[in-house]
Amino acid sequence: MRPLIVTLAACAALLAQTSPPGQPAPGRAIPQSLVQYLQLTPEQVRLITQKNTEFNRFVAEKNRRAAQVRLEITVETRKQTLDPMALGLRYMELELIRREINAAEDNLRAELRKALNAEQVNRLRALEAAMELVPLYNQAGAVRLVPPKPPNPPMPVISNPQGAVGAEPIEEQDQ
Repeated sequence: MRPLIVTLAACAALLAQTSPPGQPAPGRAIPQSLVQYLQLTPEQVRLITQKNTEFNRFVAEKNRRAAQVRLEITVETRKQTLDPMALGLRYMELELIRREINAAEDNLRAELRKALNAEQVNRLRALEAAMELVPLYNQAGAVRLVPPKPPNPPMPVISNPQGAVGAEPIEEQDQ
């Protein structure tokens, strides 16, 4: 029994350290192609990187707590007599954590959009509109009306945001 709990705790700790799907890891640079497409200034790049790093720290903290709650649920469900109140409170806490992360991400997205100028927001809207066509393109590719989507080439990234204290000029590097 004790090895199982230790194993679960170790797995939970490892899971809590990873970023959620679709989220950049702390300190991850913004791809140079995105910086160029949106014509981001060095200050905007710094702001986006800083805010994403702060958000990722927040999510990591919440993921650690969620891992603890999941472990508590495991312990509760292994008891001979189940306590519905204890289980219900823990499941409710997991849902509240999920909602809190989603709300924080929505707030972050809104805050970052406020840092963009009108032209940059329009370019971002064009990206969003293009994403809406991806399923349709895949359907057309499935019946061979269009060529299949080519594999994604590696994207260059910024090694250091321009203008950062002690930073070198922006360099491209392959991932």
